Amino acid sequence: MTKLPKWRYVEDGDDSLCVYQCLSCRGQFNTDRLHEWLYCPWCGVHWEGEHECRHHGVPRWAWDRFGPHAPWDLVCSKTMPATAEWVIQCRTKWGDEPWSEWAIDTYSPTVDVSDGSWIDVRSYLDMCRNRYDPGGAVRYEYRAKVRRKVSKS
Repeated sequence: MTKLPKWRYVEDGDDSLCVYQCLSCRGQFNTDRLHEWLYCPWCGVHWEGEHECRHHGVPRWAWDRFGPHAPWDLVCSKTMPATAEWVIQCRTKWGDEPWSEWAIDTYSPTVDVSDGSWIDVRSYLDMCRNRYDPGGAVRYEYRAKVRRKVSKS
């Protein structure tokens, strides 16, 4: 594996930071001001500059056609649009009556099914489960389900 005294952009990170990689030590790090850095924070190599290469979010055909200046929407889209989404369902029970049928909680947001999306859904589901009326006549149950994504057109 060749060690280059350069860095490369990998992808957009969290909190408006970008993920970069040193091509000498292969270490990755997040920052918003890499253009001011002269040395790798991991191995200390003096960089010659950026290594121009295709970003992870740019398809190969777009790189071949547009080069390093692909249209913004191609650079920003990391994956294909999700075909499924998480929804929160709710059912109620009044006193001694039987439980109602499961229905989508219209006050809850839908979340695209992707890596890490369950964490967001789980935190919202826990919040829903904690909003109940102790001593009230109505009982609520909540669950998360995956459904085929509803098209907005």
